Amino acid sequence: MDSKTQILYEMYKYMQKNEYSPTVRDLCELVGLKSPSTVHSHIQKLKKEGYLCQEPTLPRTLILTEKALKLLGLEKNTQKSSDFINLDHKILLAAKFCLKENNFTFLKEFENIINKVKKQLY
Repeated sequence: MDSKTQILYEMYKYMQKNEYSPTVRDLCELVGLKSPSTVHSHIQKLKKEGYLCQEPTLPRTLILTEKALKLLGLEKNTQKSSDFINLDHKILLAAKFCLKENNFTFLKEFENIINKVKKQLY
């Protein structure tokens, strides 16, 4: 398995278990790399190639795109796979995070962020 596929697969497994994306350091541990900068460069390349998208101003918002799911051999219509491309699911997770962190300023900016994510996904 090449690095790109391994990172995407480990992200998928992590997100299935935790319902949010892993940190760069989490990915280092998951794929057996020591350097966070190496993993970060892989993430940037995956985003550029269309396998990942992210709200750049927020932590843990990486989303596997449909292209990534196809590379991993996952069917779009399966429940677990569709969670990663289902915008409503991501909005719910972000809202839970904001409420947990008492970040009400972010909630006011929700509409702008949703529109940015929609542009990235569609």
